[in-house]
Amino acid sequence: MLVRIVLSTLLVSIISLLGIFIVYGVKRRKGFLRALISLAAGALLSVSFLDLLPEALEQGYFESRTILFMTLVSILAFFLLERTFHWHHCRCEEAGEVHRDD
Repeated sequence: MLVRIVLSTLLVSIISLLGIFIVYGVKRRKGFLRALISLAAGALLSVSFLDLLPEALEQGYFESRTILFMTLVSILAFFLLERTFHWHHCRCEEAGEVHRDD
């Protein structure tokens, strides 16, 4: 049993490592990387909404209203945080300037 666990862990690690080499071996295109980021975000959201949230509601440690309210507050807070960082992001390279931290 231990040998199977170690072999399967090694196999999954090798597959992940190959995926990294394939992604970075391909000419870095913004569209390709953005598609992969979107895929990862969609996978995380689907797991949270289709698996973790119903399980939290089923456990009953908190009221369902509290869980759903905290989910909504978290989504809004992270959206506002992302918009704030995006707004303050330096776009010096696009303007033809070089930004150096010497």
